[in-house]
Formats: sequence, structure tokens, C-alpha cells
Amino acid sequence: MWQHIQKSLAAFSMLLIVAVTALPTFAEDELSGGQWQLISIDGQPVVAGSLITLTFDTEGNLFGSGGCNSYSATYTIEGDQIVMGPIISTLMMCADPAVAEQEIAYFAALQAVVTRAVVDGQLLLMTETGVELNFARRAGLEGSQWLALTINSEPVISDVWLSFSNDGTLGGFAGCNRFTGGYDARGDALTVGALIRTEVACLDEAIAAQEEAFLAALASAFAYTKQGEELVINSPEGGIVFLEIKNLAGTDWSLVTLGNDDVVAESTLTLSFSTDGRVSGDSGCNRFMGNYEANGPRLTLSQLASTRRACLSDALNQQEQAYLRALESVVRYQASGGQLILTTDADLALTFSPLTPIVGTEWTLVSLNGTHVTESAPTLTLDDEGRLSGSGGCNRYGGSYTLTDGMLTISPLFSTRMACAEPVMAQEMAFLNALEAVTSARVEGQQLILEGNSVRLVFE
Repeated sequence: MWQHIQKSLAAFSMLLIVAVTALPTFAEDELSGGQWQLISIDGQPVVAGSLITLTFDTEGNLFGSGGCNSYSATYTIEGDQIVMGPIISTLMMCADPAVAEQEIAYFAALQAVVTRAVVDGQLLLMTETGVELNFARRAGLEGSQWLALTINSEPVISDVWLSFSNDGTLGGFAGCNRFTGGYDARGDALTVGALIRTEVACLDEAIAAQEEAFLAALASAFAYTKQGEELVINSPEGGIVFLEIKNLAGTDWSLVTLGNDDVVAESTLTLSFSTDGRVSGDSGCNRFMGNYEANGPRLTLSQLASTRRACLSDALNQQEQAYLRALESVVRYQASGGQLILTTDADLALTFSPLTPIVGTEWTLVSLNGTHVTESAPTLTLDDEGRLSGSGGCNRYGGSYTLTDGMLTISPLFSTRMACAEPVMAQEMAFLNALEAVTSARVEGQQLILEGNSVRLVFE
């Protein structure tokens, strides 16, 4: 009987191995992680001014633009082979017959692709009949916004910004007028099509001259480099240096300074931007909410409303009133170097650091009741289902918690029972005992501070 079971298990194991090895694979790192732009179909370059894109995700789906219509399909990879599922696309009419014909040819070739290769950063897809689709990795400019710092080595004297859309168009503000046009970025090469702009008269001659220099440099662009938060567009006149304008949606911040004043000790003032145009935060004593609108580097906060709880001290009350007044008069922002700086119409600067959420972040202990922790540092993670876990420095531990309006309650903890060096064991015991005694939690900048009766734990 046992021998029969062993044979059955062996057979099942072999079937399992076959099943696992037969599972389809999806996009490798060389295919995924960005967007591809079609350069040629069977050696013929794409129609000038048209844009055909292709993106692979890691779950067996691909999608893109055929030049007029959006499309999607499924795919699987087996070695060098790639198998495409049926292509589904929208049914919009192409205004340009050449682009329409190109799209039809592209969809037909893509549906018939059987092999793929990535060579020198380019993607080559080939059909069984030898038709080749050649792609280059897109530049990563899509969806980004940039604030001009210098134009032909001259400092910018008024706001000038540039936005790249996902459909091959760009636009922005040149100092007095808005502008729009098309662009094509391949490798480090950049070309910009004819620019159309509004016709608002510049009353300031210096700004008018700057606008003309900016638009001329942009129109004659031939290359670019993008490194971190900086973009340089090269032109025969010299070029333009930009700083990235970060998208505020979905970000959370903690105030560090209000003008020249640091935040009052033991207080936390926050600011959060939602993805639906709403803003909210903690002003030190009360919660507030309202709306926001960002246009290039310009930012307005409106319809701010606040709760009306009393502050515990005059210092907190004065700070709260100053903070709310400043938010109502914000006119622009800059997010760079890990900081957010809001500027009011009176040139008052509010400096913020990223607000790290308590829940979902792994925290590492840096001090326990004033004693700095250097080796075998304990860790702490709170999940969004009321569980906590981490390392005490030697053993793993766990438990449950409740967190409401900064008040933290931790249940009795359980842990593994490994033996470690005596200093580590002593530190671990002190840490776990202190953790069970905490009653409050707050984030200050990049630190999590837990406090209770005679206990203080500081994490980073």
C-alpha cells in the first residue's frame, strides 16, 4: 500500500513539474517598465507627426495607440516566441488617410507577430512572413511638467513652464502666452513641431524678450538629457534648463517651517492633496479641508473650512491662525529635493517634508527612552487590519493595535524564543515592555514617536 502511495506521489510530482514549466510567462524587464514607440514597419518609417505606441504589463496584457485608435490585447512569451491574442481597438476615424492606412498595417502586423528581440535598447517584433516592427523605448517625458530655470544660460525672470502629454503633444506657458505643439523624442533626440501660441501682449519688455527666446529655443530643439529632477533641452541658441514640477495629487506633507519660524515643539501641522482636487490636514489643534488647483507651478487653495476646537496654549493658537492664513494666500509651489515649498502672495515660504504614514511603513527604532540604538535595532510595522509585527532585535514578535486620532493601544505581544547575546536580549525585553506601554503615536518629519507613561520610542 505504501509503495503504491509513493508511486502515486512521484507521478503527481512529475505532473506538477510539467504543469509549472508549461505555465505561460509574461513581460520580462526588457519589455515592461515603460512605453515603446514605433519607428518603422518593415523598414518604412512611420508617417511624420504620427505616434504609435506599445506597452507590456507583467500580467499578460499589452496596450497602446495605433495612431488614431487605442488598442489592447493579451500575450504570452515562450523563449524568443511571443503569441498575441486578438487585438481590440476603438473605432475612431483617422483624419489623415496615410495615418489610417498605417494603423491598419500596424494592427495586421502586430496580430501576426511570432518572435521578439531587444537589441541595443530597441525592440524588434517579427511576423512569420518576415514583416518587422521596430520600436524605440520612449523617453519618459510623457505626463511630466517642467519649470524653466535658465534660457540660453540666462536666469528666468518670470514663470515659464512646459508640459509633455501622452499623445505626442506639448504645451505650457511662455511668460505671457500659452502655447502648444507636437514633439517626437527618441533616444536622446528631441524635435518639436510648429508651435501655436495665444496673442496676449507682454507689457514688460524683459518678459517679452524672454518669451521670444524661450519659444525660439524650444522650436529649434534637437536633443535633451533628463537626470533626476532636471531636464536640459539643447538648441543651437544654447538651450533651456528645467526643474521638474511634481504632481501633488496623492501626496502628504508635514510642516517644518512657517517663514523663519520652526513649528512649535510637540505639534504636527500637515497638508494632504487628494487625487480629486481636495486638500486637507491638521493645523495643530483642528482639522481643515478645502479645494486645490495646480497649474504649472501655480497653486491655489480655496474654500478652506476648519473644525473649532480650542488650542491648549497661546503659542499653538497663534501658530494655527498663521498657518491657515498662509494657506489661503498660497500662489505657487515647488517640490524638489524631498521638500515642498509653498509661497504666498506676500512671499512667505512654507516648507514641508514628506509625511510618512504610520500604517504600512516599516519603522526602525533609533532611541529607546533617550538611549540611542546602534546594533540589532528593533523594527515595527502596523498593517491596515489592526495587526503589528516586527523584530525585537533577536526574536520576531506580533500582536494587535488600535489607533484613533493619535491615541495608540497595543495588545499583549507574543514573540519567538530564540536566545541571543545578553545585551541584545536586554534591549529586546526593554523594547517590548515599552511598546506595550505606549498610549500615543505621531509622525514628525521622517520619525515616528510613540509615547506613554515614562516611555518614549523614536523610530525612523
